[in-house]
Amino acid sequence: MEGICTYAVDKTYQPKTQTFIITFGTTVERFQNWVDTDTYPDGNTGTKFTRTNSNWIHADKLEFKFHASYSGSNKPTVTCGGTLPQYGSSTNPPTTQDPVKTTQGPVETTQGPVKTTTKGPVETTQGPVKTTQGPVGTTDSQQNTFDATIVSTWSDGGLTRLRGKCTYAVDKTYKPKTQTFVITFGTTVERFQNWVDTSNYPDGNTGTKFTRTNSYWIHADKLELEFQASYSGSNKPTVTCGGTLPQYGSSTNPPTTQDPVKTTQGPVETTQGPVKTTTKGPVETTQGPVQTTTKGPVETTNGQRTTTLPPAGQYNYNEVLMKSIWFYRAQRSGDLPDVQNDPVPWRGDSALYDGKDVGRDLTGGWYDAGDWVKFNLPISSSVAILAWGLAEWEDAYKTAGQYNEMLDCIRWPLDYFIKCWDENNQELYGQVGNGGIDHSKMMRPEDMTENNMPRPAYKVTSSGGGSDLAGSMVAAFAAGAIAFEKADPAYSKTLLDNAKSLYKFANQYRAIYTGEIPDANTFYRSSAYTDELVYAPAMLYKATKDQQYLDEAVGNYNAFGFDNNVAWAFDWDDKIMGAKLLLFEATQDTRYKDDIKAFLNNYMNGGVKQTPGGLAWRSQWGSLRYTANAAFISLMAAHHGINVQNNVDWAKSQIHYMLGDNPRKSSYVVGFGNNSPKQPHHKSSVCKPQSANNDVPCGWNEFNNVAVDNYHTLYGALVGGPDANDNYVDLRTDYIMAEVTCDYNAGFQSSIAGLIHFKNK
Repeated sequence: MEGICTYAVDKTYQPKTQTFIITFGTTVERFQNWVDTDTYPDGNTGTKFTRTNSNWIHADKLEFKFHASYSGSNKPTVTCGGTLPQYGSSTNPPTTQDPVKTTQGPVETTQGPVKTTTKGPVETTQGPVKTTQGPVGTTDSQQNTFDATIVSTWSDGGLTRLRGKCTYAVDKTYKPKTQTFVITFGTTVERFQNWVDTSNYPDGNTGTKFTRTNSYWIHADKLELEFQASYSGSNKPTVTCGGTLPQYGSSTNPPTTQDPVKTTQGPVETTQGPVKTTTKGPVETTQGPVQTTTKGPVETTNGQRTTTLPPAGQYNYNEVLMKSIWFYRAQRSGDLPDVQNDPVPWRGDSALYDGKDVGRDLTGGWYDAGDWVKFNLPISSSVAILAWGLAEWEDAYKTAGQYNEMLDCIRWPLDYFIKCWDENNQELYGQVGNGGIDHSKMMRPEDMTENNMPRPAYKVTSSGGGSDLAGSMVAAFAAGAIAFEKADPAYSKTLLDNAKSLYKFANQYRAIYTGEIPDANTFYRSSAYTDELVYAPAMLYKATKDQQYLDEAVGNYNAFGFDNNVAWAFDWDDKIMGAKLLLFEATQDTRYKDDIKAFLNNYMNGGVKQTPGGLAWRSQWGSLRYTANAAFISLMAAHHGINVQNNVDWAKSQIHYMLGDNPRKSSYVVGFGNNSPKQPHHKSSVCKPQSANNDVPCGWNEFNNVAVDNYHTLYGALVGGPDANDNYVDLRTDYIMAEVTCDYNAGFQSSIAGLIHFKNK
């Protein structure tokens, strides 16, 4: 069983000053929790367990998660105790000894065996971010009701699945968690889900009425609560939205809430999937053609889609590899070189003022996704995976004629990362651009200026630390050093020097990076730094063969309790499966091999949901990204002799699904294969080029006009992907399915390289 005790805390809460008592009504075995690694006299078997807590702070509450095993099918009673009151009760939390350092803000960290099964045995549509919020009290008070917008419906295993949204009006004083939202159906529905609140409520997921609160989904003057639900029959039920906030577009003014949102973050619209936010602009996206979901190739109103099918299972890997590299060209920021026959001629110089606000040149690098913030945590994760794939499967890039192009590809972000690390002052820049401001604006990146798009730079320092961010960038530096070792030894040494010095920073100043970069907390919140403190030294050992790094990687692995823990996914937030592969390669220790096999078995044999078309479907948000990353782990495991043929075959089946072997007979790679996406959620590729007279508009009207496909083809971009029933909507306003990011393509591209390598053998 898995459980949570949720306690109320305030800003004076200090770790290790309180005790927490979990009492079971029967004897349990293998009691585990993820917020304390100390060993206690009561062990892991019994009925009562007393623990302390380390640094798990989430604003006004503290969540103590645990697992335990018991005999029989009857759930035992489980009670939470301690000196802190229950979250949501009327009792105020006691003031503890000293205030938490305000330089770190509310930090959520884990120090036990983290980021493994803690990301759910429970399937969610929100990705791997630990945003559980505990039971929240709600009320039935409703001042406003209006009809919900039904976005689409589709068949769902004998039921009909409905996707809708409620759009409320807010103003700058809106404060999260101060309002309740009520969604009422005209018939009983099952599996109700929404993406703006992960709390478990007494009304469950089946019924006719669902009450929720909202976390940080702010987009200038509106707030959108999206949901899905399944119902019997083909007739759409009535769906109404209610709550204290009025409908967006009505004449009623939104109520003023308690305190204004910090204006330093601008109008922010956030999601709690992989914590990547996207916007749809200030115009409602219900305009244009009706959004429908189909299982086969479709033809739009402009008649540009085709349905010519390639031979099943036959794909030009070399072309895919080339076009994926083109995607990363489209993501480049800074002063772009003049290149003849540039495959991405529509991109130009942009954001040449990055770092000006802090007196440091921070130009260059990649934009994270369809917007223009440079989030270094997910981007460095992408670079490490790409460079690792290049280092292991160099022959694949040479077969495809893309070896030099790939070195050039990863050099661009690595050069930028070098600019971000200030060893002398022990400062690491981890983000350029404010997420809220960036996501609220629509233009060409080439049109950005200091006035119309402020792009502040954010850093972590020795005062606050940021081991997750720094460790991820260390892995990118080290993997890059391996990739450049033969082609450019001097540059390889530069990368390795940066990796070594930055690793010292990561290891010494242990903390979650969002303590000093709070804006990233809304978009890419890290759940722990422990995996990076294994992944980074393991990659450094691969690059240097210095025993010190292997010893530290193994020591941290043991100290953080990663043995016998199978991760929820391999992604920008959780890198432990990559670390296990590196440690197996270095030591041949079967304990790492066993966990790798267990992870892959979970994806291959039903532990992860399988769509009817055969996709291992981990989560709605970036569904193909998780599968592609698992395919990369599978191919890398095969590369090191683990279940070679089985792992290669499974990876091939999943990558081929993305290329066209799916019920829709459609490619999910823009500009490749049959019926590929024409409307990725990507601002830079939407508009026509600007004219000499500056009279070609590029704003939210153009973005939201889904009757017109993106003007530029974003070759090689892997979109977010289908739902759990293989359905896909090719509309750029669907920022779940149509999203593109650097991290979506990384595992996918390296998997393509792996498939070429095994094909060459």
